[in-house]
Amino acid sequence: MKKYLIVCWALFAAISTWAQTVAQNGNGTVAPAAGGDWVFHYNQELVVVYIDFSRLEGEAMYLDVRNASDSSLVQRDELIQIPPNVLYELDMQPFGKGTFSVEVVTYKSVTRHTVEVH
Repeated sequence: MKKYLIVCWALFAAISTWAQTVAQNGNGTVAPAAGGDWVFHYNQELVVVYIDFSRLEGEAMYLDVRNASDSSLVQRDELIQIPPNVLYELDMQPFGKGTFSVEVVTYKSVTRHTVEVH
């Protein structure tokens, strides 16, 4: 029985270590936004922004994507039905090249992040 538990633990540790390595070094590396902001994560290769709702102050109401040059609204997503512990994925490619402001509005605050699409 002890040998079985040791083998299971070793297998779990190996898989866990492998998964962490893939997340850090594989294609599609996900990193925090500039300044260590852990609400917004980004994947520069795929132009995807991940928003960690568990790090927001209060429940999210909506998400706005605005053109940074003139503040015009490009997209609005209603977020009221989404649970507060979700990692939200926002694909920026449909918006084309440019600089955009991503704003998450909660009942307590507005969290902004600038994204540049190449």
